Amino acid sequence: MLEWEGKLTSVLFLPGCNLRCPFCHARALVLEPDTIIPVQFEEIKACLAEKKGWIDGVCITGGEPLLHNWLFDLIKEIRKLNFKIMLETNGTLPERLKALLDAKIVDYLSMDIKASLSDSGEKYKKATASNVDTGKIKSSINIIMRSGIDYEFRTTVTPGIVDEADIEDIAKSIEGGRRFCLQQFAPKDTIDPAYLKIKPYPKSALLEMVKKAGKYVKEAVIRNA
Repeated sequence: MLEWEGKLTSVLFLPGCNLRCPFCHARALVLEPDTIIPVQFEEIKACLAEKKGWIDGVCITGGEPLLHNWLFDLIKEIRKLNFKIMLETNGTLPERLKALLDAKIVDYLSMDIKASLSDSGEKYKKATASNVDTGKIKSSINIIMRSGIDYEFRTTVTPGIVDEADIEDIAKSIEGGRRFCLQQFAPKDTIDPAYLKIKPYPKSALLEMVKKAGKYVKEAVIRNA
């Protein structure tokens, strides 16, 4: 009930990621995917068949789903079961993202924006512990906003990574966008153990952030707070 606004979804987690966000709470999925017992597609298919008429769609997340060459085939197989598809991405692979949208096999898209894009990339480097080409992040934003499909952008509001000014900067970078979700940071199973000790922002701070973000986008909301 949390991933896709207004819809019930089953969530498929794909392994591996090209980022190492220290606050990420999917440590094993990103760093040690081989330690997780895989679920075969026939089992997934049977589970979805049982849920027909109950759930609205399937959310494919990660890790980073666009890393996998077989993602298109996976989506097509799920669509054969008459489920709508939501995809979550970190926006670092705009060429693959555009190809996916051109194929018209995704119904809803969610992209994480990890930090402010207003500097030379240092904030993004800190947020992802990776050398991210922020030009590709901006390209993915433009692709999504021009795609014609429904979408949202998300930022995990992690103390030490983003503050109120950063949230406003991010909102400016998606000005006119449909939906901007501020996600509460959860100090649980983080990639960097130091983040287990970080206390999330109080809800009052998130309310101020979403108020500022709402000046630039059509809808700004708080999630998981």
